[in-house]
Amino acid sequence: MPSCKTTAKLTKNLATTIIAALLLTSCPEEPKPEPEPNYDIFLSVEDFLCIWVTLKVTIPDSGNINYFMIKREGKEIINTTLLNEDTLITDTDLRPDTDYTYRAYFLKGSTVKDSSDELTVHTLPTTSHDFTWEIDRIGVHPTHFNDVQIISENDVWAVGDIRLEDTYTYDSAGVWQRPYSAAHWDGKEWKLFRFIDDYYGIPIRPEGFQYFSDSSLWFASGSILHFDGDTTKLMWTQNYSAGEFLYRVWGSSESDIWFVGSEGLIVHYDGKTFSRISTNNTIRYVDVEGTPDGKHVFVVGHNLKVPYECCVWHIDDGKMDMIYYTEKSAPTNGKYGEVMSVGVYDHCAYFQTAAGLWVYDFLSNSSEIIPSTKNEAVSSIIAQDRNDIFGFGSIWVHFNGENWITNNELFWDITWPKADFKGNFVVAGGISRDASQGVIIRGYR
Repeated sequence: MPSCKTTAKLTKNLATTIIAALLLTSCPEEPKPEPEPNYDIFLSVEDFLCIWVTLKVTIPDSGNINYFMIKREGKEIINTTLLNEDTLITDTDLRPDTDYTYRAYFLKGSTVKDSSDELTVHTLPTTSHDFTWEIDRIGVHPTHFNDVQIISENDVWAVGDIRLEDTYTYDSAGVWQRPYSAAHWDGKEWKLFRFIDDYYGIPIRPEGFQYFSDSSLWFASGSILHFDGDTTKLMWTQNYSAGEFLYRVWGSSESDIWFVGSEGLIVHYDGKTFSRISTNNTIRYVDVEGTPDGKHVFVVGHNLKVPYECCVWHIDDGKMDMIYYTEKSAPTNGKYGEVMSVGVYDHCAYFQTAAGLWVYDFLSNSSEIIPSTKNEAVSSIIAQDRNDIFGFGSIWVHFNGENWITNNELFWDITWPKADFKGNFVVAGGISRDASQGVIIRGYR
């Protein structure tokens, strides 16, 4: 049995424990301070040209409204809110061919909590609109040129139906003088060539032309023909009774060539086999072009007959996708009206339409219309860079990265079915409006 002294000690210890427990349960813990939020901010270049830059501001995990500021050359150009993780900002009215330095700042009130790395963008230079032209008139009626291709400034082909005074007649020996199929520019003069169809034994009159080498020239001349450096062979024949006729040809390589024509006709050659591509229409296809790797190809078609139809195909890695269709040649109801031609550069296709130049970014699936060329009959669009786009037809148009110009002073009496543009050199082939002779024009910048 414990003594009175021991009992008192136990009682005291128990009381102390109870009081401590009561203090622990009755006094709440002081709240812990909330952790500082993440104020990371990042800045990157989305796109740029000659006089504008588009930047992307990124604030990771930005579930709330956040505020940011961008400075260019140390001076504030924008102070705004960011509602999503990424926001695009376009800085305009810049100078071509100039360095600009940007930095983004994360703001809390007026306090800067974080900043991005510094970013430098060099805007593209503009290209010159200034061309000097030389016109060569070749042959007699009914000479006309249908297509041209620049290999270099001293190596150019123009194809069509070329007649001279002594062709389509018998010479003094009674030999029938046949017309020519092509003209070749060697830097000094045009020399005429006949490409003789080895099946029918007559000169071909090409509508479309694709050069791969001196021993590999492909022709769309109703049917498909190939010149191997020695012989022009008939490779594929259309259905004449159905009114089919091939007009244009484009290829990324000799194992990836596209031919387009009337009555909805599209033919592909893979290096071994010609395949007829189903379009389920009878639209007349007038232009075709694609990316250098052949992954993206665009075909433009419009009818000359009633009922009117116009469409654009995007052939994405062999898969057919009609990205545009209208039954009106004039712009209406959000449509661009007639589409006349196509050029391709990088990830954009450039279409001349009745509403102006339609720029289609096929990677982002976004479109922009540039009305500067509205209602102009531009039958060739050649984009050799984003700041150097040329169009040729009843007029010529040029975009230098900052603005478009149009010029018709040279072309009032000439029709130009097709043109090519390489470096500072432009060539177009056509026919005088009175059909008296063929015409080729060379432009030097």
